[in-house]
Amino acid sequence: MKLKIYDSSCTSQVKTARPTVDVNPPKGRPHVSFNAKRLQLERERQERILKDNFILLKKLREIMHRKRRVAEDTQRVQWQESRCVRVR
Repeated sequence: MKLKIYDSSCTSQVKTARPTVDVNPPKGRPHVSFNAKRLQLERERQERILKDNFILLKKLREIMHRKRRVAEDTQRVQWQESRCVRVR
């Protein structure tokens, strides 16, 4: 008797079942779209660029503030000679 009741309820559920298709997009994965490794590499690259720029700036400052050993007269002569050689 219990088997018949179970069987009848099961068959009625199967008969009333409707086919369904899930058309919703899959759930988002924020850890995949965030891409933390790419951001870390970009941050390290920017730090390296800043460090190199600072080193270059220090070298340029040393060059600009270096005392010139050449006398001004000699420098003027060199400038005039170089002006004659330059062609535009």
